[in-house]
Amino acid sequence: MQRLLNARHELSEVAGLPRDVHSFISSNSAPADLRDRHNTLFRNTQTVLDAVDIHDRSVRGDISAISSTTSDQLMSSIQSLKSKWDGFRRELQQAMPARASSEHYRIAEQPGGSMQLSSLTPSPYRN
Repeated sequence: MQRLLNARHELSEVAGLPRDVHSFISSNSAPADLRDRHNTLFRNTQTVLDAVDIHDRSVRGDISAISSTTSDQLMSSIQSLKSKWDGFRRELQQAMPARASSEHYRIAEQPGGSMQLSSLTPSPYRN
């Protein structure tokens, strides 16, 4: 179960976007198909994160089992979504240079091996 919870945490980390990148998507600056992919990917990610939480509570006995989804099925969904987020970030990086210099964004490999689009501009919201 701990492996599943660790994978859940990795997925929640991979699914985040810097504020300026999210602004690019939500302000209709991004192409419509990219916005649609983001919305679908975000929705699917939230569904899987919720399913893992429910599965964990069921395994711990906090609630009775309400789903027949197995840990292996959830792990497969998490790996698939992580891969989709990586691909989405690559496409997003190609779409963003029209709005901002590509020097401001780089794809960074995270400790878990996933790729994340990172802003090289310091954020006023981080220490």
